[in-house]
Amino acid sequence: MKSQELNFASVYEDNSNIKFFFTRIHLSLIGMSTTQYTHRLQRFPPKSRDLIRPHFTAVCRLINGGTKTAKELRTLLSRQICFLRFCNDHGLLEFIFPISKLMMNVPLEALNDTLAMYAIYLATGNTIYSQMIKGTTMELYLLAAASIIQKLDPIPDRDARKTPDGKVYKGIKKVIDEVKRIEKVPNRKEGYTLAMHKELFEKMKFHGKDSELRCCYEWYTVGLQLGLRRSEYCQETSAFNLDKFQRSPLGDARAFTINDLEFYTWDKRLISRKDALMNREKVQHVRVLFRWQKNGLHGVHRWVSRNDKNPYLCAVTALLNIVDRFIRLVGETRVDRPIAVYRAVCVKYLTSTIATKWIRYAARRVHDVVKQEELDKFSCHSLRVGACCIYFAAGYSAPFIQRALRWESDAWKRYVRDLVVTSMQMTDAFNTANTMPLM
Repeated sequence: MKSQELNFASVYEDNSNIKFFFTRIHLSLIGMSTTQYTHRLQRFPPKSRDLIRPHFTAVCRLINGGTKTAKELRTLLSRQICFLRFCNDHGLLEFIFPISKLMMNVPLEALNDTLAMYAIYLATGNTIYSQMIKGTTMELYLLAAASIIQKLDPIPDRDARKTPDGKVYKGIKKVIDEVKRIEKVPNRKEGYTLAMHKELFEKMKFHGKDSELRCCYEWYTVGLQLGLRRSEYCQETSAFNLDKFQRSPLGDARAFTINDLEFYTWDKRLISRKDALMNREKVQHVRVLFRWQKNGLHGVHRWVSRNDKNPYLCAVTALLNIVDRFIRLVGETRVDRPIAVYRAVCVKYLTSTIATKWIRYAARRVHDVVKQEELDKFSCHSLRVGACCIYFAAGYSAPFIQRALRWESDAWKRYVRDLVVTSMQMTDAFNTANTMPLM
């Protein structure tokens, strides 16, 4: 707590208003403004004011909700300082807390938007201990912020969280509702790793080219690069009738079809599917169409490029094999059918059950995951989680990850797990700092 106060105060060590500002913060804890406190205290004789001040402060606290324990006071002050730090870092401090009476009062709408932005700030881990918090805890952070605004607000009885009709501002409610929704999602999935992929690469060499494992391995190769969702390559259930598959609201296949792939040379010249399969060395890029997406951004494209440095990670080779298998098992004319197929006695669509089975196999072999409750955290959605972790660990920017994996918001941050590479980067940071003077 002391370190946080000193850290915040150091930002303002050259500010002549710092003593006055922190006095106002202290007074907000006892439930009244500076003017109210001073006015009530001045009713007593001057010589007694210093003597009665501690008792008077205690009375004020009782009037405004009773005493708080030392821990409660520290927590409240810490959360208020967290909000002040947010305001300072975003150039809002003197706007939200105008010290001069000549400055304009802050509109309630601006206070509403400020706390909504602060909620986003908290939701991404910018809290006292730099960790993710639950929705109920976020509400307490916002309450602490609203209380300090209210106590220092020249306009009485305004709650920065609420609109003039007394309802919680929609922007704030939406953020809190989203955080609470994520909390209810059971068993966050673990990511598919490159080590797991290498394990399956070695194993699939002993399986036929139309086998279940080869089909899975090749879709994992594509899925890891593009962060595929289950419905984009898998079916929910198996069926001997290839006419039965998941459809979009428009009646076409939800999963990729053969026409969703286009093949290009190194100079991005489009070539036919037949030419691509007969002359694979020509194909340097594949353009993938996402006709239907869960987030509603239908019809977007993403590119994958040949990987000659690590062929086992080459999505171009994987897609050529996928197309070749589909034509061999189903036929090139069935352009409306999902393309993820394999042969096991008869031709079948790849299902989420099968995709999950081999991912869990790899998790057991590579990471010694044996407890069922831990294995249950791996599924075909682990590809999307793994893609986030890989791009993040490699140091790619947030806008890159968001665009590459087709996110409409920064929700991808929730997919990043506790990575060893992060601790290695932290060690490097300390080693670098250790060579600096005065550190």
